[in-house]
Amino acid sequence: KFEDYRTIQQNPNCWYNPDVGASPGKIAKRYGYPFESYKITTEDGYVVSLFRIPHNGSEINKKRPSIFLQHGLAADASTWMVLGLKSIVFIYANNGYDVWISNSRGTKYSAKHLKYTVYDPEYWNFRTGQKITYIGHSMGTTMSYVYASLKPEHANIHLKSIVSLAPVAYMDHITPLAKAIVPFRYLIWQCVQTFGGWQQVTTKKKQIKFNNWFMTFQEAFPVITSNFPSGFSLKTLLHYAQIINTTHRFQFFDYGPDLNLKLYNSSVPPEYPLSNIKLPVHLFYGKRDPVSHEKVKHNN
Repeated sequence: KFEDYRTIQQNPNCWYNPDVGASPGKIAKRYGYPFESYKITTEDGYVVSLFRIPHNGSEINKKRPSIFLQHGLAADASTWMVLGLKSIVFIYANNGYDVWISNSRGTKYSAKHLKYTVYDPEYWNFRTGQKITYIGHSMGTTMSYVYASLKPEHANIHLKSIVSLAPVAYMDHITPLAKAIVPFRYLIWQCVQTFGGWQQVTTKKKQIKFNNWFMTFQEAFPVITSNFPSGFSLKTLLHYAQIINTTHRFQFFDYGPDLNLKLYNSSVPPEYPLSNIKLPVHLFYGKRDPVSHEKVKHNN
């Protein structure tokens, strides 16, 4: 329980967990799973890391269906490993899947670029064979909708289906607490413009007030906080604030009328063409989720 952490040095209910602060590779190997790491260069020059757990150590030569895990905002690949052997990544490996785990650009495992460093404003000003199942959480679901709607032919070739955990697209029904950033989006816009562009939200640990969902994982709390938050772009938060402020519009980033005309040939950013998505999309959400909502199934 959380109260045990106050006397962690003497409390018999506490123990040393080597997963705290450990990399995904070390965690996987500690539990006896093979681990592979790949560097992939995107079309716009970002060098991102892709991790793989091909099997659970047995039935090595067995042909396995592939599954792709995409984390949410302020997280990275380690988010799928915080519960030790009970983690979803190991459950899939034990059940016959070839598991691939992504790290979004800007996270500590995907912080390189062919031209820029993470200290360059332009770094943060990005746009967002065998068929695989794409599993996304939170922002990871948003990424899947953008990808599958803008590149439907590519998605149809490479994806079997999309599984969305706490899906985020239309944000008409989020709670008042989640809307707190919206009134300040233009002020934030001016600040990042004045002080040099889209800077990283740092990964340095500060005092954080956590929601009730952490109560479910009290034993894993040190592992979770040792990897969260990971790096992400402030522009991403502003994009979500923009979507919250519009009524039933899941749209491109709003740069203002003048720049919108140059980029989109319209003063208003266009909507993502979600009707292009022809893949099966499976939605999972919690009744008390402040961002994802039951009505999302009717909107998406």
